[in-house]
Amino acid sequence: MIKYIAVEKITPDIPRAWGTGKNNIEAKLQCEIALREKLLKKLEGGCSVGFIDTSLYIIKEDEPNPAHDWPTYIKSAIKTGLESPTPYKVIPYKNGIGIKKIELL
Repeated sequence: MIKYIAVEKITPDIPRAWGTGKNNIEAKLQCEIALREKLLKKLEGGCSVGFIDTSLYIIKEDEPNPAHDWPTYIKSAIKTGLESPTPYKVIPYKNGIGIKKIELL
């Protein structure tokens, strides 16, 4: 599944709405729908119209969080180890979950 998130331009680190789908188009449309539903709820709640504008948001593909995704974390650790001033090799477990050991090169 592919995931898209909507973030405010002034706070790009905090997802405000998200959508998932089998492909990029479906995920992006689901995210746009979720964002519009959020903005409609704000309007119904009495928020001023100036804050209810889709141009204040950016919709982008969500990047996997290494803290929740072992394969991404291991790739990141291997890259960091090879680019380090003191290079080292990261050896993951065969099942891909966790790091077995680290060897200096």
